[in-house]
Amino acid sequence: MNELMIVVPAFNEEKSVGRVLTDLTRVLSNCQFKNKYRIILVNDGSTDDTTGIARKFKNTYIFSHKINKGLGAAVKAGLNICKKLNAKYVVKIDADGQHNASDILNLINPLLENKADVVYGKRILNFRTSLVRKFGNIFFSYLMRVLTSWNIRDSQPGIFAINNESLKAIKIFGHYNYTQQVLLSCQLNGMRFMHVDVSFSKRKTGGSFVSLRYVYKALAQILVLLICFQPLKVFGRLGIFLLIFGALIFIFQSLSWVLGFSDRVISNVNLILGISIVGGQSLLAGLLGQLIVNLNEEKRIDKELESSEIKFDN
Repeated sequence: MNELMIVVPAFNEEKSVGRVLTDLTRVLSNCQFKNKYRIILVNDGSTDDTTGIARKFKNTYIFSHKINKGLGAAVKAGLNICKKLNAKYVVKIDADGQHNASDILNLINPLLENKADVVYGKRILNFRTSLVRKFGNIFFSYLMRVLTSWNIRDSQPGIFAINNESLKAIKIFGHYNYTQQVLLSCQLNGMRFMHVDVSFSKRKTGGSFVSLRYVYKALAQILVLLICFQPLKVFGRLGIFLLIFGALIFIFQSLSWVLGFSDRVISNVNLILGISIVGGQSLLAGLLGQLIVNLNEEKRIDKELESSEIKFDN
């Protein structure tokens, strides 16, 4: 098992990637992982000399996309490589130089002490950020607190650490974003969460991928993840809501007829039938989807038991 792997997604970061890899090498070469770490640089279709610079560094493996697919796709590729190599601990850090490589050790410590399975950085900013980024982070941090019941104060810091169990649990759908999907995947699989303060500097080169479309795409990917892990929670609630809504319309129109406010018992028969049919189908879809999820989970557990050796101490 590889002890520590660092995932560094990069897209046209020739002006900063050398400094980032230099700092990572310096920090990792002087810690307990000095002979047990690997850096995975995921080149996401860069058209500059990002990979040429990265090739100069030892213990660095470069995986390249032929075209730019997006940050989510780059992080997913890096985590998949770590899964294949059976990494014990994984840290994801950006290639733009905004993070401090020394913070990696603080992120890993809760994993080493078995206090958490996923550790997110909580950024301490030394500069003013845009209102879009500020309010976007407030909104998504609040949303993730609601969805996970974790005390999340910074849901998209760009730097996090996970252990092998969380690595296996993570599912990332779509190519645009990853951070909320990592959190939700880990929570839905029973992982433990912790925040650690990290420094965050202003980007000196390049630009951010975050824009107003971030909200739409990130929410869509969160919905897909919820459907994958908890279809009953999504479709079941939708189905129950529609059935109740249809029933309320039926009761309201029936009372209007009884009280003489309407000439017909039910004024909108087709509307009520349509809402009820969609509601019933949504509820059924949720139940069937949850059944499939539960059966797959049982198969996974049985497979793990078959491959494991069970011993009893005398």
